[in-house]
Amino acid sequence: MTYRRRTTTAELTARAVPFVQMMVMFPVLIVAAYWIKSALGIDLMEGHSFLHDWLYWG
Repeated sequence: MTYRRRTTTAELTARAVPFVQMMVMFPVLIVAAYWIKSALGIDLMEGHSFLHDWLYWG
């Protein structure tokens, strides 16, 4: 008879960490790229982009 070992919480956490890091870092990278683009004065479209309204509310 073979026993199927249960997956531990630590193993599940270790599997989930890369996905959580990607979910957190992706928006951070998008915002950083937008700020760098804006600081360099690169305009990709006429007027404000949709990110401008989200990042520079007021």
